[in-house]
Amino acid sequence: MSKELKNQIEEWKAQYGKVYKTTIDGVDYIWRKLRRKEYSNIMNTITLQEDMTEDDLIMLRQDEIVKTVTLYPDNIMQEVEDNAGLGPTLSDEVI
Repeated sequence: MSKELKNQIEEWKAQYGKVYKTTIDGVDYIWRKLRRKEYSNIMNTITLQEDMTEDDLIMLRQDEIVKTVTLYPDNIMQEVEDNAGLGPTLSDEVI
């Protein structure tokens, strides 16, 4: 972990309190806790649409949770797109 990232983590700790690291396939993901209001907002705004399955809904919610709380890396949504299972794995870790 670079010195720059370590310094950034200290700043995030000052801002969010605790921050967490999950390592998947050798890649570190730094994230913060999901706030109750954020969770409620995600559940209420991402709802089942006519052209969606329940699985689609779950995946969209998981992706939004990951996008909301992940602090590092910056390209988290590209990482989620490139690595099937990353969104559900990180989302489960957060929840």
